[in-house]
Amino acid sequence: DSIDIVPGAGEGQLLVQMRRFCLNWLRVFSECSIDPVNTPRLVATPSELKSCSRVRELCGMVRKRLHDAEIRFISTQKESDEKMRDDTRGAFQRMISRGSLVMAHHNNWSLPGCNLPIKGISWISFGCGPTPQVGEASTARDLKSQSAYPTAVSILCGHVVLLSLEHVAVLLGFCLGCILMSLELFVVSSPESHTLFLIGWIQLCNVVVLVRFEDIDIVQQLQRECSALASEKSHVQERHARMRDFWSKLQQLTDLWLYRTIPRLNLYSEIHGSVGGMPPEECVQAL
Repeated sequence: DSIDIVPGAGEGQLLVQMRRFCLNWLRVFSECSIDPVNTPRLVATPSELKSCSRVRELCGMVRKRLHDAEIRFISTQKESDEKMRDDTRGAFQRMISRGSLVMAHHNNWSLPGCNLPIKGISWISFGCGPTPQVGEASTARDLKSQSAYPTAVSILCGHVVLLSLEHVAVLLGFCLGCILMSLELFVVSSPESHTLFLIGWIQLCNVVVLVRFEDIDIVQQLQRECSALASEKSHVQERHARMRDFWSKLQQLTDLWLYRTIPRLNLYSEIHGSVGGMPPEECVQAL
């Protein structure tokens, strides 16, 4: 940078030689890429070098571009792979823990001081006991699709634990069926037998589903966990293929960098050190 020539009518010879030197050095430096053939590391184009009218401007521009073009693609890829590995491991651990919680909390909604109306149905209880604490069990569910479930609701004479949206739908259907049955029996003057039969059959189906809903619910949760595991497995396989492709390609480029790029950069470094302290006239001749 101590050398500075302001060209007159034509470019100074030192500027021409320095531009040529920088262009050749950058051409070697472009090989410092994971794909030097298709995507070389381009720091500055020949037109950008040609636009510099002073040696100081040329050196300053190249030095700034090189400072911004820090070569860290290997360490960056390594850090990215390590983070992806930790994230994947954490995701699988969360899925496994959710599956364990599903099994641990299955049929485990009964409360001290509350009497179950039917053995094996623990999502409804009668009595004046405390409201069920379902916060831990909520983590056993697919948090993306049913983050609000399970949730406890207090009724006049007990508590109901709403396990999922499907559980709410079946309960609403059962209540609606009770209302329709009451209307047919007590409001309609001459109820039709086939209507009563259909409503009664639907109510029977709702009762059977509600009695066995906890078993159905756990199967649904485990199916969601299996789907999530299958999807995560597919993503892991894709990431593994990308990682293997990157590191195999890197292994092939090691010889290129070791026996071609680095020796040529070292040669240019020796040339730069030799002409660095020369007067401008001698620099032109040396370059």
